Amino acid sequence: MTRGSFHWSKDFVEHLRVVHFTLALVSMIFVVTGINGLDTKVSRALVELQSIDKFERKWPPVRTELYSDSLAENKLSDQWTSPLAIVLPQAFYGYSGPSGRALTNSIATYITVPREKLIGIEKWKFSDTEFPEELKTLSDFRSVWNTFKNGVTLQLVKRPSVDSDCDHFLRVTHVDGSVDLEADSRNDPDFNGFLGTEAATSQCKFGAAAMSALGGPTFEPDFAWHESGSRLSLWITLAIAPSTTKYSKNPSIKKVESISEVSVEKIPFRIDEQFLARKYFTGTEKGNFDSAFSELSTIAGSIVGIERLDMADALRRLESQSTLAQPSRDITVVGITLPLGQLSRWGPLLLLLIQVYLWLHLHEFSERVDDLSDGWNVPWIGVYKSFAAFVGALSSACLLPVIAAAVLSLTLIRAEVYYQRAALVGSVTLFLGTVTLAVLTGGKLSRLRSISRSPHAAESAEPGPTPNDLGSKAKGAAGSP
Repeated sequence: MTRGSFHWSKDFVEHLRVVHFTLALVSMIFVVTGINGLDTKVSRALVELQSIDKFERKWPPVRTELYSDSLAENKLSDQWTSPLAIVLPQAFYGYSGPSGRALTNSIATYITVPREKLIGIEKWKFSDTEFPEELKTLSDFRSVWNTFKNGVTLQLVKRPSVDSDCDHFLRVTHVDGSVDLEADSRNDPDFNGFLGTEAATSQCKFGAAAMSALGGPTFEPDFAWHESGSRLSLWITLAIAPSTTKYSKNPSIKKVESISEVSVEKIPFRIDEQFLARKYFTGTEKGNFDSAFSELSTIAGSIVGIERLDMADALRRLESQSTLAQPSRDITVVGITLPLGQLSRWGPLLLLLIQVYLWLHLHEFSERVDDLSDGWNVPWIGVYKSFAAFVGALSSACLLPVIAAAVLSLTLIRAEVYYQRAALVGSVTLFLGTVTLAVLTGGKLSRLRSISRSPHAAESAEPGPTPNDLGSKAKGAAGSP
């Protein structure tokens, strides 16, 4: 077989060299651009402002989430799954058995305190700390952040137990709006007469055991918190059928209610800006607003009136500053022009495509080449025999793309505020793809090195005879006897 039949390998290796050089160049551009081009102070300030804008959009339920997280951190339930069982006389409701006659035994009311009542926004839960109802500007956020920096003491509620105090009384509302409170029979002898029954007693019981032991109809109570000094209680209000009372024929009675006042223990728990940051501002430094959002604080100080603007206007103002801070908004890579702001989104995909293209050609070449091919004579480090050349090939074709993908992925995760989960999933997927192709490419380069170091490949690398040499040898052979 003549050496001319192996000329295809030279073209193949020259093409591989171009693709390899392109991959290394693109990777280096992405690394430098990702670290320097997109990490300016204005860009970081814009990211901080975007995260604040996202926080302000969900501000109304933030306090509820913080309260619920604080309960969980203190191992307190925000769902009172063991309903309260309040035992009241039958006459309260006029409940009768199957025979239609009033039952004499007390009945239990199955009551579950709604989760919304436990974690709902109430001033006393935040020790009367003043918070705005909504956040609209950067100045509003600065005030809230610094308030948390100074510390906010939450008053956490603990689920009542069998030892909790429980008082009972009746509230009578008249047509003219006046209200009378009737005390428990244990404290007021007239209580029995008011109910119109001879053996009226009432008590509060708690826990699933009491509920399972005492049957009875279910009710839809109203719940309200009441503070009296340091004492906190939950008022559970049940409507009573007026016909069961001695005022059944009194037209001046508008409404009769049974109220059980359950004593609830308050547990103080102090939170600060770091508690807030862990949930909404990952990676934020501790301290007041100027320390935690240092880039934004610096940039905002140079833009007159930005802290008093609505967040949408503030974002547009800062985005315009970010545009001016970048000398060029576009970058051209291998003939493809990408907006600089979109580089972290589309750069990893472009990098992955070049890796795939290089690996496909390496795979095909490594399957077709043999140790006598002329491709070993092409000046490309991928076919050199030395260990230093092999390390250089691995570094530029495998390690450098992985570094570039890591930089772009980190930039995207940091820059993307509104779709963080999608950005995280996409970045991790593309990064793992880059790592996988880097490993596969390294395997192919290792195979090429093994072939290039074979004895026949060494012989093929020596210069072959030129046409002049062949002609001289032919003439010498003709002139010899």
